[in-house]
Amino acid sequence: MRLSFKIALRFLRNNLGQTFLILTGIAVGVSVQIFIGLLIQGLQQSLVDKTIGSSPQITITALNKQSTFMDWEKDMALLDGNGALTFISASADGAAFAYNNTESQSVVFRGMQLTSADGIYNFTDRLTEGKLPTAKSEVMIGKNLKEALGVKIGDMISVKTPSLNYMDVKIVGILDLKIAALNDSWMISDLNTSQTLFGYGNS
Repeated sequence: MRLSFKIALRFLRNNLGQTFLILTGIAVGVSVQIFIGLLIQGLQQSLVDKTIGSSPQITITALNKQSTFMDWEKDMALLDGNGALTFISASADGAAFAYNNTESQSVVFRGMQLTSADGIYNFTDRLTEGKLPTAKSEVMIGKNLKEALGVKIGDMISVKTPSLNYMDVKIVGILDLKIAALNDSWMISDLNTSQTLFGYGNS
């Protein structure tokens, strides 16, 4: 071991220019490896965030997708006790049409438990204007839907369901959900607003 060390040391001292070149090459090689590793890690995290990072990894629906859960609060309490779940949120949603004077758009109207849903969808970070709904009949909409309807924060618009239920709602927030299809169609309220609009009662 000592002999190998002495030979190596003599070799390094014998030609300092060559030694400097070798050390520089090693340093550059290690730096490139670290850079590429960090780049791949960053791209991987970005890809996850854009694809599944802002949507629930588990969705529980009724066997008949037209049905609702009657005792959903008991189910939520059961899920809340599962330590493997980070955030849980009930939602009541359906298809509807949004009207503003002469403009109309088909929308997905989603009522959520916004405090817990914010942990899943990052609504707070994705607000470009306004705030989260805090009262009945307040909604947030995607930024593309805002342009399509020609509306702004504070405007009232009408929402009608295929079963002809009807409600006037106030726009309090504009979202950029980073996915064009969601920005085009999502209208988000608290749970009670959506239950009332679709006639779900407490289910």
